[in-house]
This record gives sequence, C-alpha cells and structure tokens, in this order.
Amino acid sequence: MSALPTPVEPSAHPPGTPPAKHFLGTKHKWSIELLETCRALAGLPVLVSLIIEAFTPDTRIIGIGAIIAVIIALVLRFIPKLRIMLKPRSGHAFWTALPWFMTGLLAIFLIFKIIPDRATKQNDLLANSWLTWQKNLASASGQCTKWKEKEDRADKAKDHAEKVEAERALASCIADALDPVLYKEPRPSSDLVAGQLMLADDNARSVLGDRLSVGDKFLGSGFSLPWGQNDPAVARVPEYFVPNLRDDSDHVWVWKLEHSKVQDQKPIMERKLLEVLQTFDPSNHADFKENWGWLKQHLQPNDSLPVLVRFALMDPGKVQYSECLGRPDATRVFMSNLGELQSKTIREAAQSTGYNKPEKSDERGVTLFIWVYAPTEEDQVVKATWGSVLTNFSGWARSGDCKATN
Repeated sequence: MSALPTPVEPSAHPPGTPPAKHFLGTKHKWSIELLETCRALAGLPVLVSLIIEAFTPDTRIIGIGAIIAVIIALVLRFIPKLRIMLKPRSGHAFWTALPWFMTGLLAIFLIFKIIPDRATKQNDLLANSWLTWQKNLASASGQCTKWKEKEDRADKAKDHAEKVEAERALASCIADALDPVLYKEPRPSSDLVAGQLMLADDNARSVLGDRLSVGDKFLGSGFSLPWGQNDPAVARVPEYFVPNLRDDSDHVWVWKLEHSKVQDQKPIMERKLLEVLQTFDPSNHADFKENWGWLKQHLQPNDSLPVLVRFALMDPGKVQYSECLGRPDATRVFMSNLGELQSKTIREAAQSTGYNKPEKSDERGVTLFIWVYAPTEEDQVVKATWGSVLTNFSGWARSGDCKATN
C-alpha cells in the first residue's frame, strides 16, 4: 500500500500574486519615480545656474541659462529613445553622481570664494564712486570760496548788511556750482552719506545752515532729534521743511508768552499745549479759535496738509526778533506735527522738537514763542529728510528769505 502524499500547505499568495516584498515595492514605486523625476529635472538646471553664477552675477543671463537647462532636462526625461542614446554604457553609477558632485563643488566654491571676492570688489567700487563724488563736490564748492571769505570778514567786522549780502551771494554761487554734482552726475544711492559729505564741505555747510537751517543735529530721517539727546532712536515726532514765512502771513499764528508765568498755580511750561493754544490769544491774528474747526481736521497721522507747530525761547531784549518763523536769512525752517504733540505739556512738546533754548532760560525777560502754521498747498510742507534736501537744494538755496520779502 503506497504512502499517502504529504499534504501541501496552501500558498500564502494566490497564483499570480507577487511576494510581499515585491508587492510593497510596487506599492511605493510612485514615490520613487517622483523623486527620480525631481532629481532628473532639477539637477541640470541647478548645475548650469551655478556655472553661470560663477562667471557673472547678471540675473538675466542666469535666468536664460536656467530656462534652457530646464528644457533640455525635460527632453531627456520624457523622450526615452534620446535618453537611451545618451546613456553611458559603463560606470553608470559614477556618471549619475557626477552632476551632483559638480554641483556641490560649485556651491562650495561660490560661497567661500567667488561671492566674497565679488562683494569686496563691489565695496571697492562703491568707495571709489563716493570718493569721486566727494572730489567733484569739493571742486565745485571751491569756486565759491571768495564769497565765504567775504562772509567771514563781514562777520568779524560785525557788518550785518555786508554779511547778509555775502550769504546770499554764496548761496547762489553754491547752488549753481553744485547743480552738475547733484543733478547731472550719477550720485551714489545713500542720501545720508551724500548729506554728510555736504556737511563736511565748509562752503556747502555754510549754505545748508544759513539758508536751510540744516546743521549737525539734523537727522535727515523725517523726525526731529529731541533737545539734549544724541540718540537718533529716540526721535519720534515728524519734522517738516516749510518756507520761512513772516508772522503776518495767512494761516500763521504766533504766541508770545512769559516763560516764567504761573497761572492757576501751574507754570506755563507745565500746561498742555492744546490747552494753552485755545486759552491764550495769538499776538498777530485773532482768528485762531474761529479757524479751529477746519484746523483740527488736519491733526490726523499722515495728513498731507498737517497743522504744524514750532517753539523757541528767546529774550527779545538781547536777540533781535525777526518777526518770521525762523532766522531772517533762512529760506526754510523746521516745524513739527501738531497732532503728535497736542496732548503733551509745552515742555515735553518743545523738547521733542529740539527747539532753540538759551543756556540761561530762567532769566527775566525770556519769552516763549509758539508758532502754528496751517499749509494749504502740499508743496509748502516737505518731510525733513536728506532726500528732500538733495532734491530741492538748488531751488531752496536761491529762493527769497524772510528778509527779502520785506
């Protein structure tokens, strides 16, 4: 009797079913194919972009090269016959890794060699461009030295009329001489640096101070440096250039208050600014309260026609009052945004604007001057920046000052 056949265990995989390992590989084949496609499409464009970047920083050329490389990568990826024709017959792994190896080397070379060298070269070019511009500025300014010397002689001789005449002549000469430097020659991009170079030039600095009221404390950022401060970070009050108007001009109001005056058991400097403006009458026009209805509509931030305020402490018995917003020979003066200061005390508001304050401010006779100006044309109020100075220097230096309008 023959032995019974050994029963065969049923297969774990029905006929035609691939083993588990192969099944899992098939299951995840789409992700492998996706990674391979990304590698194939990204490798060549990245390599080409890095090669071009090594020779030129021109983004237009790099972009064109990258687009051509993408097109080639797409052709090689999706036209199998062409890809097979170009496929190396031996050393396949080496040839596959070569583009990535070259990409890594190029990236290291760019980061540690080419880009630092390029930055150094650009810095050298920038420094040379500034040096050239400064030399041109000094050369142009030097044409006006005779007027600066005449101004200095008049100042020493205390000949005020001669000094004013020399100031105006120097301003006109500097404006003409600097026209090519400021508006025709290419000026390096930093307005701040250009402004500082102008302040470093003796003749240009004199015109900036006499005509535009610009000195070493001018930040040129559009904000005023508070009195007694040297840190630009504390500047918060918007500052503007305005024409140096006479006190009798329309929409200009001036208050002349006794600095040491105490009213209702509170010194004038400790009272709120808006309260003082609405309590005391201006000394020049009596219609401030009548106009307050439309003035207060321009106290909002970023108003294109902001109501402005200016402060000064002076002793009219010692200093001749110009009856203007600023010094009589200035064509532009600084004013600050009243909306930003209206709720502060007069002391806080005045200090925020970096106002003129005598050393002995508690002496008898010292008067607190407060000017309010409501411009009606946008070109009458310009943000106090170095960009504004450089753009308008020629016109502002030549324009009539407060005295010239008398």
